[in-house]
Amino acid sequence: MINRARKLRRDVQILLREDYLESKERIRIIPERIATERARLTSIRSATSDAGTVHTEENSRQERDTAAIVTIDKLEADLDVAKREIKVIDGILSQLDPRERRCVELMDLSRQKGAVERLSEEFGYDRSVVYDIYNCALDKIARLYWGK
Repeated sequence: MINRARKLRRDVQILLREDYLESKERIRIIPERIATERARLTSIRSATSDAGTVHTEENSRQERDTAAIVTIDKLEADLDVAKREIKVIDGILSQLDPRERRCVELMDLSRQKGAVERLSEEFGYDRSVVYDIYNCALDKIARLYWGK
C-alpha cells in the first residue's frame, strides 16, 4: 500500500511538474506556429515563363501547401488537447484547500528552493506537517485525476 501511494504521488508530481507545465508552454507557442504556417500558405508565389518548370514548381508548391495544411491541423488538435488538459488540472487544483494549493504551487508548479522551509514558516507548522499537507494534496489530485 505504501509503495502504491508513493508511486501515485510520484505520478502526480510528474503530471504537475512536467505534463502541466509542458501543456502551458504548448498553449503559448502553438498559436505562433499556426500563424507561421498560415503565413506560408498565403505568401506570394513566384511566377516563371518556362511551362515545364511552372508545372514542376506548381506541383512542388501544392505539396508544400498540403503539408502546411496538415501541419496546421495537427497543431490545432495539439492546442485543443493542451487546453483541455490545463482546464482539467486547473479544475482539480481549484478543489484543493488553500494550504494544499500553496504547497503544490511552491513545491511542484514553481519548484522553488527551500519551499518546505518557507511553507513551514508561512503556516507556522513543523516541516513534517507541511509534508503531510503536501502528500494529502497529491493524494487528492490522484483521486480526482485518475479516480484512484
